[in-house]
Amino acid sequence: GVVWGSTYNVSRAGLYIRTLTPAPYGAEILLTLHAPADGPSVELLARVVWRKEFRAPGGVPGPTGMRVQLLDLEGRNALDYAAGYDRLATSTGQAEMAA
Repeated sequence: GVVWGSTYNVSRAGLYIRTLTPAPYGAEILLTLHAPADGPSVELLARVVWRKEFRAPGGVPGPTGMRVQLLDLEGRNALDYAAGYDRLATSTGQAEMAA
């Protein structure tokens, strides 16, 4: 089914998605989102590599959600995402992190 969330932390190879219903660890999911810095809508295949459940006892501080690793870094959507990330990194003074 469809799960709604919002991006919280982005990198060139993945992102953290705030959601009350994170996918299971190891799950492959299809993300539909706008690339960073007002980029186009993209679809990206990703794998859940970390998750935090809502009100999990003894959990680490921070918002409920999941960290995903992008699996296809070569396709058109991935290139649009990477270009948006580079624009975002440059505009926030983090250009050295974009490489």
